[in-house]
Amino acid sequence: MFSFVNFMVLKPLYHAAPEKISNIAEKIHESMEDMDDIEKTYLYLLLGEMAKKEPEKLLPVLNIIVGDLRSTSNVYLAYIVVAEMSVKYPMEVYRYYRQLLQTWDRVPDVTVSAARTLGSIGRETEDDAARCLKAMAKRLKTIDEVHKGLILMEMKRIGEKYKHILVKFKDDIAAERESTTLGLSDTVALVMDFLEDRTLESIDHDVKGQREDIDVLENRVQNNADGVHHLKGILMSATGRMEAIQEKKQELEDKFEDVENVIEEAEQKTTEIEQKTVTNAPVWSRDVSKILNPEHDYDWRYLAIRLGYSGEDVRNWALSPDPTMAVLAEWYTTHKSSNATTAILTALQDMGRTEAAKIVERALQEADKLIPKPVGEMSDKPCPVFISYQWDHQPEVKTLKDHLEMAGYRCWMDIGQMGGGDQLFAKINEGMRAAKIVLCIVTSKYAKSENCNKEVNLANLLNKPIIPILIENISWPPAGSMSMLFAQLLYIQFFSEGEYVRGEKFWPDDKFCELLGQISYHISPDLELVSEGDKKLTFLHYKNNPVSSDVFLSYQWDSHSKVIDLFHRLSGEGISCWMDDIDLRDSAIPRVVRIEEAIRKAQVFVAGVSSKYRLCPDCKRQVNLSDALNKPILFILLDQGMTDPNDTTIQHYECINAEENWDNEKIFEIAQKIRSHLSSGHDNGEQTFENNNSAGTIVSLLESSIDPSTLPKKTKNNQTDSNPEKSRNASKSVTIQYKTSPVYVKHASVPGSSRSLPERSRSPRSRLPGRAESDQGIPTGNKHKRRSAICIIL
Repeated sequence: MFSFVNFMVLKPLYHAAPEKISNIAEKIHESMEDMDDIEKTYLYLLLGEMAKKEPEKLLPVLNIIVGDLRSTSNVYLAYIVVAEMSVKYPMEVYRYYRQLLQTWDRVPDVTVSAARTLGSIGRETEDDAARCLKAMAKRLKTIDEVHKGLILMEMKRIGEKYKHILVKFKDDIAAERESTTLGLSDTVALVMDFLEDRTLESIDHDVKGQREDIDVLENRVQNNADGVHHLKGILMSATGRMEAIQEKKQELEDKFEDVENVIEEAEQKTTEIEQKTVTNAPVWSRDVSKILNPEHDYDWRYLAIRLGYSGEDVRNWALSPDPTMAVLAEWYTTHKSSNATTAILTALQDMGRTEAAKIVERALQEADKLIPKPVGEMSDKPCPVFISYQWDHQPEVKTLKDHLEMAGYRCWMDIGQMGGGDQLFAKINEGMRAAKIVLCIVTSKYAKSENCNKEVNLANLLNKPIIPILIENISWPPAGSMSMLFAQLLYIQFFSEGEYVRGEKFWPDDKFCELLGQISYHISPDLELVSEGDKKLTFLHYKNNPVSSDVFLSYQWDSHSKVIDLFHRLSGEGISCWMDDIDLRDSAIPRVVRIEEAIRKAQVFVAGVSSKYRLCPDCKRQVNLSDALNKPILFILLDQGMTDPNDTTIQHYECINAEENWDNEKIFEIAQKIRSHLSSGHDNGEQTFENNNSAGTIVSLLESSIDPSTLPKKTKNNQTDSNPEKSRNASKSVTIQYKTSPVYVKHASVPGSSRSLPERSRSPRSRLPGRAESDQGIPTGNKHKRRSAICIIL
């Protein structure tokens, strides 16, 4: 038979004497099955030449050639032979259509041969054309940019015969128009011109038509030039007559001076009217402008600052005859949604400009009457918790919503409660304003969502407490426009490394208890939502009555030895202390809840500050909660080179530097400082507050499992009424005995958020207008009530 050397010379011999090689073709075919890959490589060089000139001689071994497409070494040469044979014998090659596509998908580098083969097959019948064009259009989306031009040209070759079928794939071809690959955009343009019948002849015809139009325009220009010349002659003759009139005009100029002044005033008024009418601001803006334009402590300038504009913007608007209208026009030009009016209304209410706020409220009420009510309106009972999320994580959020409602917190989310269309933003506004707290379910897509960004901004404008819940492992704060707001907040980590089933619980129990603790700062659960079965859950029902202590010790574990030494020494001095390492032993209650209650019960907050303490999120939460409860805060600096540890909004605290020495003298100094705060505290006593049929809002489920509505009421003689029903109907107040301190009422405080400024840190300039001194937080005469065990947030 043939040796390895024989195969190497077959191709040159075929060029020199093709008839001799053709005569021994059958013998070559018979030996193909016994050849190895290297021998076939040189044989395929010969077969490629024969496929171009005498493809009919290769038909007997076509199945063997197609079989070699599965080879890793000869797949390229075998596909070249198949492509050449498909030009003259497409239907014989079509028998192996599926194997050809599978090889193309497996080895994308054979695109040249594969596209040529499908181009030849597709020119046979309409069905073949549709099948081959569909296959090439599919791979056009995934193939490397370098090969796309070859596919497009083969698709055009099929379209030259079956153009009406190629038109169906016009969108797939046009999608490659923006490619930056060299030459590909020109190829796309060539195919598109072919589909849209833009040939050189048609373009030449269009150019000739445009040339005729240009000639017509040139004639018209020439005619106009002649007319202008004629008009110049008329003007020259009129100039003479004008000279005669000039003298009379001079006599009238004096009289026109008064008329010009009148016209100037009219123009100014016209400008003012145009500024008031040609604007994006609503109709009620004119009435609001009359109220805010006159100079006032809270006039249009304060409104502009509240809306986020700079001092340079205010200076520019000050030059306008109607600055308020200018501010509102700019606002509504850049804010198109219903949130724009909500932000204006909130700002006016916070400024104390109630007369202007009423104008906006009346306009909104009239507008609401024009909106048809959708099916499935929100229930009459508002939801205190608003959940903001991105729709890709709806199953997880629905699961969280169900568990929160099991815990007694009614939740608002758009699924099942909001209509679509034009009323979407109105429903978001309604749900947000009715809520007392906003939960942000933060993911990477949430941070990039425009609608979620609007919800966060609305919550921020409405001064709603915001609790971020992280359900994906992303950096904090997340990149995007929310980062400045989220950077000031402490998130709760719900995600874990393990897998979970969507629609089922995926968070750790301690993190859910931490969330319930954060929510309880602001609202209390609705016991009607909690069934008897749900009350048996460990995170909903337990006794939690930590012993009151003088001092709460906060620390990070790197300074544990010094803090526990301080614990024993202060205890020896007669000062009772609470420390998690000692007081949390053998406790079934979640750690975060016990720590929160201990801070509430303590009278002084003492923190052993180290470098790691400042970076610990749990330590930051403890400091923020203590500040929100107005506890005296004492920082003890333990590490070398420590400076003032306060990098938050806390303004009133004290520091003791203990980095150089830790001896009896330093311990005595700390004890004296603590005693000074304890001696300035208040006596134990009672505090009476209004019930208003909502006594359940005083004690949350995390504090006690007792229904506050069943507590007996004390009489004037301090005797408990034995008839609970009579007690509930006899008065609207409930008196509870506390051993540590009375109740402290705090307005709009959000622990852990960017708006959780303590009342004592507000300057007179930051007070809200229209409120009395006693409405700013705590009356001056009751400052001693700051160190309290329970904080009621209104």
